[in-house]
Amino acid sequence: MLKKSFGLLMGACLYVFFACSDDGVAGVTEQENAIAFEVDTPNSYDLWSFADSQLVVGNENLGHWFSYGNTEEGDGARVLFAGTANTELSSDDMATVIDSCKGLCGTVEFGKSSKPMSAGIGFTLGTDSSTLDVSAWNGLCVTYKSELAMHLKIRSDAENDTDDESFVQFPKLKQFSTHCAKWDDFKQAHKKGASGASAVKKLGAILFEFRNEEKQNGSFNIKGVGSYTDIVRQQENPPSSSSTKKSSSSSMKKSSSSSAEKDSSVCLWNGQVQVNAGFMDGIDGEWSIFDDSENGGKSAISWPVKLSNSNDDPWSSILSSNYGCIAGMASLNSGSSDMGYAGIGFVVDNSNVRDWGGLCVTYFSDLDMSLELDRGKNTVLQADLEGSDEIVEKCIAWDEFANVSLNAKATPAEIAEEISFVKFVMKSDKWIDVNFGIVAVGMYSANGTCEVNLDKIEKPVMNSRSQGNRVGSADNLWLGSDYTYNVDTHLCDETKTCGYWYSVEDTSDGEPSRITWPVTKGDAYDSTSLGPIIDYCGALCGSLNFESEGFAGVGFSIVNRDADGESMKAGDITGWEGLCVKYSSSFDLDIVMNTAAHEDPSVLLQSPMVTLPKSDSLTTRCVEWEEFGADAPSKTTSLLFVFQGDEGTEGDFNIVGLGTLADNY
Repeated sequence: MLKKSFGLLMGACLYVFFACSDDGVAGVTEQENAIAFEVDTPNSYDLWSFADSQLVVGNENLGHWFSYGNTEEGDGARVLFAGTANTELSSDDMATVIDSCKGLCGTVEFGKSSKPMSAGIGFTLGTDSSTLDVSAWNGLCVTYKSELAMHLKIRSDAENDTDDESFVQFPKLKQFSTHCAKWDDFKQAHKKGASGASAVKKLGAILFEFRNEEKQNGSFNIKGVGSYTDIVRQQENPPSSSSTKKSSSSSMKKSSSSSAEKDSSVCLWNGQVQVNAGFMDGIDGEWSIFDDSENGGKSAISWPVKLSNSNDDPWSSILSSNYGCIAGMASLNSGSSDMGYAGIGFVVDNSNVRDWGGLCVTYFSDLDMSLELDRGKNTVLQADLEGSDEIVEKCIAWDEFANVSLNAKATPAEIAEEISFVKFVMKSDKWIDVNFGIVAVGMYSANGTCEVNLDKIEKPVMNSRSQGNRVGSADNLWLGSDYTYNVDTHLCDETKTCGYWYSVEDTSDGEPSRITWPVTKGDAYDSTSLGPIIDYCGALCGSLNFESEGFAGVGFSIVNRDADGESMKAGDITGWEGLCVKYSSSFDLDIVMNTAAHEDPSVLLQSPMVTLPKSDSLTTRCVEWEEFGADAPSKTTSLLFVFQGDEGTEGDFNIVGLGTLADNY
């Protein structure tokens, strides 16, 4: 059980939070109540739960689940369900999907069209076109998590929009939570000011819809759906364990220094260099790192301590640096693969761990982690560790693990009789950084295992970066808000003509520029000067419009140009050790290290280059020189920051600051 205390929340909207249940669900939120208090979340759902899969409407199993989306010649919206290749949800697929993620889960994909699009799932309340009066439900509650905002819709017709269609928006959530809305909270789409209270007298379907408002894909997982009446009743009169529909053996709770209920005798690891797995083999219990490099990915894990060699064993350094846990940052970058992943794990060397009964893990993570057990090179058991900013302990019995082995008939406990590796995996198809920490690991015990002294656990704060294990400055070379027009490369001579920003793109003479500046560039001395843009933005900001495929961006020379003003001299920037960029951009940002005396647009992108991900908000990314190639930094003539676009694409960029990785440069 994950227990949290919530205070009174004041603002434009007022919410009530009910605390966590034994299955790790985070609470009930009601939009009108201003009182917050801690109670158990629902032990059962009167409409639908993944645990029993029955859709109960009007005391009968009449309803059925369905999916929908916009399909405009492949450029529409659709739902891809876990565990199946089908995009249309059928009754045959339900069991497969639920087994895959312990819920009704999938990923919503949107095409490139800028038109409004939506896709989702829903269930009917009867057979054919029949309707039902569900006024007595008083509203709906949903236990879910989602990377996209969810529009909960109700209407009289399952297949078509209706005049009485009403909706309420549920927020996106990083971890499972239960949110509720009363019928009065639903607003009719076609009648201004009208609520959904009248529509529910003849209700035909309930829909869970996702829209392309944020212009990005996203995943979701729905655990249960209940009537407002039943869920609130459970909060006021918490059922005893004997009256619950189905109890879960997995538990999640906020870790504390108190160990009164814990069974420390089955703790396997609590901050030592090696896990005490108990099999007495030479490599038994050894920690190791893994990533997606063999599959074309570029993910990596970096640490809060400086390693003299990136291949050094980090465990001793981290654990002896007063962190009290294995903490780091996973920079996930799928590269040429479909999914980026990285993680850590420990060896159990083909051992029988069935007697462990399962696992308890104390951890924190910005992102959901996957707890996976391998046999050889194949993952055979899997369970979810929900993302949590706080240090929490989650205990999962073997029967709560998903069997993902080729032996579908075996129980998870039977699969656990031969395990070689236990790993903690972070995965994403987006380029993101994940702060994580593994604090303790133990055999399964319902009340938890390892004693954790929170006073000795430090969560390191690590800034975003690309690869490597270092963080540098984002402004010791140039800061736009200082309103300086050139980068201080430290390699200028007395003419002071190096480091000045200029624009670069691959357009031919006569073609319109791909960059639209907020003000006209140029001054009394140089018609191409970007000084006016820096004065206006306190940065380098502009809009990009690619009428044809190509690139555009900005750059600066490292050393003064020759007397002709055209040829660039090479400079040695090895001492920088790397580069940090503070920026935001609608496109990926390519850092190009030019080593030629001139910049030839036709071959420029063949130069050493590292790509930073697009980011809607300001972020700082750092790259080490080794990512560009061994010799490139010693003979650099210019550094360019370019954006590549396909025909018809457009967006914005903002470069705020540059700095070195080297200390005290």
